[in-house]
Amino acid sequence: MKKLLFFVLICIFALTLRAEPFREHLITHLDALAEEMFQGYNLDNSAIFYQYFADKMKPIKSKEKYEALYKNPYKKELGYI
Repeated sequence: MKKLLFFVLICIFALTLRAEPFREHLITHLDALAEEMFQGYNLDNSAIFYQYFADKMKPIKSKEKYEALYKNPYKKELGYI
């Protein structure tokens, strides 16, 4: 039993070592997507803002919904991001 526990702990440790570069890659990729989204927000361009939204979000991917959900309530309060 102790050998099995030791083996499982070694496997978990090995997986966490491999996961760190993947996390960095994922964070870098998500950061780039967020930058593009904020660029669309700052330019008031709903097409750029919604560019990476999922297809299931299609009903809200219009300029009117962008203004109602994001521009009007947040732009006045937060300004440019």
